[in-house]
Amino acid sequence: MATFDWPDSETVPALVLRDGTPLPPAELAALIDLMRSENPGLQTAVGSLRARCTNQALDAWMSKLLSEWLEDLGTGTARKIRWIVPATAVLGGDACAALLGPHLRGEHYNLRCSGDIVISTLVAIGTRGALLELAHAGRKLAGKIRGQAAAHALQRIADARGITPDQLQDRILPDGGLDSSGRRSFDYGPRQFEVLLDDDLMPVLRGGDGRLMTTLPKPNAKDDASLAADARVAWKVAKTQIQQTARWLAARFETAMITGETWTLAEFGEYFRQHPLARHVVRRLLWTTASPDEPATTCFRIAEDDTLADANDVPTTLVDGATVVRPVHPLQLEPGVRETWQRLFAEYQIVSPFPQLDRPVYRVSFDQMQRTTLTSFPNDRFDAKALVFPLENRGWARQDHADGGMLTQHIKRFPSIGMAACLDYEPGAFLGDLLSSGVQTLKELYFIALNTHAHRSPALPLATVPPIVFSETLRDIHLLIPVA
Repeated sequence: MATFDWPDSETVPALVLRDGTPLPPAELAALIDLMRSENPGLQTAVGSLRARCTNQALDAWMSKLLSEWLEDLGTGTARKIRWIVPATAVLGGDACAALLGPHLRGEHYNLRCSGDIVISTLVAIGTRGALLELAHAGRKLAGKIRGQAAAHALQRIADARGITPDQLQDRILPDGGLDSSGRRSFDYGPRQFEVLLDDDLMPVLRGGDGRLMTTLPKPNAKDDASLAADARVAWKVAKTQIQQTARWLAARFETAMITGETWTLAEFGEYFRQHPLARHVVRRLLWTTASPDEPATTCFRIAEDDTLADANDVPTTLVDGATVVRPVHPLQLEPGVRETWQRLFAEYQIVSPFPQLDRPVYRVSFDQMQRTTLTSFPNDRFDAKALVFPLENRGWARQDHADGGMLTQHIKRFPSIGMAACLDYEPGAFLGDLLSSGVQTLKELYFIALNTHAHRSPALPLATVPPIVFSETLRDIHLLIPVA
């Protein structure tokens, strides 16, 4: 089949109108022709079509076409069909974004069009799911051109709204189709399947018989074939959104616990506590009104009935407009208070999305107070790949200029406090072949003022480093796996 004939009349999916009938073949063929020719009239034609067809139906139809292009055609053939992704920008929604996002994040040699085209298409789709895909690409591909382009696109959107990219994502969190009570079911006609979140905040399904499953079953003879087909498409989108959103929220709140970022009570309520999906995450954490540099004397959790509860499991209230909230760091809790909350979380079988109350903490010892560097570590020898990649996964960056192509330093920046941690090691990892660079030995850890050159700036006394920053920096190093 010639590439310009794709899709043919036998493979193109039906486009269902609001009245349940398919778009007539002649009109469907005309729509495909507009898409193939990248005719500017496509936008006008689709605008008229929306009066007869829901956005969800257009998105589902376009996603079936896009899925065939991504999965059923050979890579070489698919690359010759240049119109499919730009057309998705006009007709697509969350279902299409859920297909384009993973493709953008895949290996470069598997891309069927340029990353810039995918990114501009996600921007044009503009739904919460599409913007979340941009954010996910920006994080996963942070060191690659595609990731940087995705992050820049999200930054431009945030700048236009006068907020940060993280704050933008707070406002556009997808809900996975969950209702206001955080529930959703998928309908097969005689059978329904309810969405639940497991201990890892991953979506699972519960059938009418109470059995749990990770995906929808194949329809049987008694099921409504049309409802089941729609449910399976919707589940695929919802599952992806729930997984990605839950992971992002966990990382967002863990970062806020470390950096001290806060939300007003109004923001906290609107973006998280009342959000159908985010509410499941915030209920698994302990919150405080204290700033990062003071003891957390006022702590609370979100109870099952959506009230605020204190360490005695008694309802409590906070003054709206005068209070900001953030996840509490265990360093802010007195030992007895921390143990009380640990028992309460255990009693209610609350599983936090990241280590919080049971998080190891590290303090500057008395004899380290006047020192500026740490040169002794519990483990100090690591394979290059077991040092570089885990550090970068936890937010450390490579030195700006590697001497002679040798990487000998990683830096972790804490912009909110104007400080950076520097970890030096030797003999160095060769940038051209990290995996074969051999064993690296940690040399020293020190802290400098942000936006200064690590090798030329004086190291700060360890006593001046905020306790949470010091503890989290040491935790990153303790999590590394040394050579046997």
